Amino acid sequence: MTKICYTCKTEKPKAAFHRHGQKADGLDPSCKDCARTKRHAAERALPSHVKEEKAARKKRYDAKYNAENRAKKAAQSRDYYEKNKEHYKQTVKKWAEKNPDKVKSIKQSYKHRRRTIEKAGMTGKELHTWMAAQENTCFWCGIDCEDEPIVDHYFPLSKGGKHEAENLVIACRPCNARKAAKLPADFAKEIGKMLK
Repeated sequence: MTKICYTCKTEKPKAAFHRHGQKADGLDPSCKDCARTKRHAAERALPSHVKEEKAARKKRYDAKYNAENRAKKAAQSRDYYEKNKEHYKQTVKKWAEKNPDKVKSIKQSYKHRRRTIEKAGMTGKELHTWMAAQENTCFWCGIDCEDEPIVDHYFPLSKGGKHEAENLVIACRPCNARKAAKLPADFAKEIGKMLK
């Protein structure tokens, strides 16, 4: 099943044409490639103020769509990451090897933000007192981590969590590393734990 493109006069499969309900064969006269070329040429010919208005309109639409579909987009991103985790890790590793100065700047910036958040919360003395009162059992997996208890922020600092006693739990090193900046519900689901 083929059709000859009105623009380039080339015979192509019908799948190479957009649908057009008002045409007898239900297809656009020009193939997708020609239609794209024509559309791009028309967009380049637009006056600059029209281009700017279109860009502003698109930006407003994207902002509204993203706000209304934040949870859906986050779930899609998580699913995509889980399916392509190894590819992401390799890409990040290669980028880090090529950009050591940028990696250093990012780490310094992160430490500065973290210190700022922690300064607004518990003092070192208060944290020490809180830790002394804990049973040193990992909140996430339940194992005894008496030798190396780690203070974990239940809601990550990067997600708006506070450096306060109500937002702290004891974690073992493996759970703390696996949880990283994940939300508690997401991490609990990952390890099969039911949250109260």
